[in-house]
Formats: sequence, structure tokens, C-alpha cells
Amino acid sequence: MARNYRYISGDSHLEIDAKWWVDRVPKKYRDQAPRLVRLPDGSDAWAVEGQPLRQVPFDLYGGKGRDVWKPYGQNYATTPGTGPAEQRLKEQDIDGIDAEVLFPGRPPAHTSGGTFATTRHTKPASVRTTISWRRTIARQTLTVCWAWASSP
Repeated sequence: MARNYRYISGDSHLEIDAKWWVDRVPKKYRDQAPRLVRLPDGSDAWAVEGQPLRQVPFDLYGGKGRDVWKPYGQNYATTPGTGPAEQRLKEQDIDGIDAEVLFPGRPPAHTSGGTFATTRHTKPASVRTTISWRRTIARQTLTVCWAWASSP
């Protein structure tokens, strides 16, 4: 059955908690994969091996608006669009969006299941994890336009 696309978001961003993809990382590298850490103030930060904790308030603006969002204290649990594919599709329906062009998180793209390689030994596992996760999401959301773009 053909679908009539009326509204396509051309600038959507994919910010996803590691819990949705970390199980795809080979066991011997899983402890090196980025992970989300809840800070005492309730905000989230990413722990990436060999790097300081990185808070991501500007990545978590989606669905909040200027009256709710602040440049501190943001977390994935209270941000629309940061859950599984089914959640994203429901939110598209609420917003009246038929499809999206999605841009992954910034390198090390930890929020989108992207590369987390910090050594030449973890790079192949990181790339395989990224490809596997993105293919699964694409299969789960057949009605979504998945164009993976990245910038330096």
C-alpha cells in the first residue's frame, strides 16, 4: 500500500540512551562502551573511557520548548524522542509528522549508538555495533525516512 507523505521533518536528531544498544557491543568491549550516568542534581552525563564526564543539556532540548528547557539539569528520561523506535513513531503521530531525516549524535556519537572506539582494538567492534543498531532501528520504523548524516 502506497503512503501519502505530507510532512517530513528534515532536521531531526537522534539522541538515545546507551541502554537501547549497549547489548550489541561484544562482551569483551562492553565495559569500554559509553554509558549514561545520573548525576546528583538529576541530570545525565556520558561516561566515555578516557574522557571527562560530558553533560548533554543542548542535546536534550527536543519536545521541551523554551519555557521548560534550561541549559542544565537535563536528562533522557524527561526528553521526548530518546526512547525506542515505537516511542518515536508515536511522537511523530502526535506531531503530525509522516517521516524524518535523522542526524545521529556528535562523535563519539555515544547517544546514537555510534562509535565509541578509543583504541585501535575497539574500533572494529564500535563500527559493527553502530551498523547493527542502525539496521535494527530502520527495520522497526519502516515508515520513517532514515538518512544518516554526519558532519565533522
